[in-house]
Amino acid sequence: MQQRAGPLMQADAFLRATFNGALLGADAYSTIKLLLVLLGVSRVLKDLRRASRCEGLYSWLMACISPWLKRLPFVQSQLKKETDKLRHDIQPSLIKDLTQPKTRLPAAGMAEDKVLKLMLERRELDTKYWQDGRVTGAIYHGKREYMDFVGIRSDGL
Repeated sequence: MQQRAGPLMQADAFLRATFNGALLGADAYSTIKLLLVLLGVSRVLKDLRRASRCEGLYSWLMACISPWLKRLPFVQSQLKKETDKLRHDIQPSLIKDLTQPKTRLPAAGMAEDKVLKLMLERRELDTKYWQDGRVTGAIYHGKREYMDFVGIRSDGL
């Protein structure tokens, strides 16, 4: 009683005959090299298919070659120039709220009310951006009781 081969068995037999014929007489290195090339080609085809459906071929190509372009000396110098320009433009707006930073102890002490006023001013400057949600990178509790607990505890504040 002979069973009829199903579609999977037929496909297996076809692939076996095709690969055995193609690799007949090939050494192990050639076989592995062919396998790696086929894997690489399938990966590129898969990426191209995804890119054509989602982000577009131009975006995919730019994402592939931009790391290599960034290594070119004239591109690096242009990027550095633009980064420095951006830093120069943004830095004043980031630092404008600083209250004259003190790097040394003053020769004469300050009056208590002046110190408390400076501390209050500093606290307002420190919290005005993150309370509005404009600063990221940390988790802020935001409740006044907590801020009083971790901040400066003083009846004057």
